[in-house]
Amino acid sequence: MSSTAFQLEERIEKCRRILDDNPRSQIFAALGEAYRKKGDLERAYLITKQGLEIHPEYGPAHVVMAKIYIEKRLYQEAEKELEQALGLDGKTRATEKLLAEVWLKKGELDRAQDTLLRLRENGPPDEGISTLLNLARNLKERPLVNPPQRVVQPAPLLNLANRFAALEESQFDRPAPVSDQ
Repeated sequence: MSSTAFQLEERIEKCRRILDDNPRSQIFAALGEAYRKKGDLERAYLITKQGLEIHPEYGPAHVVMAKIYIEKRLYQEAEKELEQALGLDGKTRATEKLLAEVWLKKGELDRAQDTLLRLRENGPPDEGISTLLNLARNLKERPLVNPPQRVVQPAPLLNLANRFAALEESQFDRPAPVSDQ
């Protein structure tokens, strides 16, 4: 077992003990996040959902739920959870970055790119923001995967899920540097 996996198991055990002692504890969000990181999305979802039933006003738990939905490719639900987190706790770089990621995956490329550019200009360097910004630009420029033989009217968002999946699996292992243009 790797050091990271061991630390994750320790975190899960610690959170589980706290939650067993106090079922109303807000530690459920950290436990849900730990299970998400471990890859156990179903357990992460159930724990976070149960905790949100007790603490619907706990913004960090809505962020955890959004991350779970993103991994399950339920982008509309992820966006709703992030909007709730924003409504409860206000804007944070992390929440806006996640929201931009959701918009990318939903095909709202301009919206995502505008947010990412603003985050890049108004904060410290962040490799994740640069990576998402490159992805947005590449999705806008990349031709459709398996385009139809004859297109009467261009549809730039047609097959966007296929384009996104192809980009994630393509030769873009390391993003090109983002220019300040």
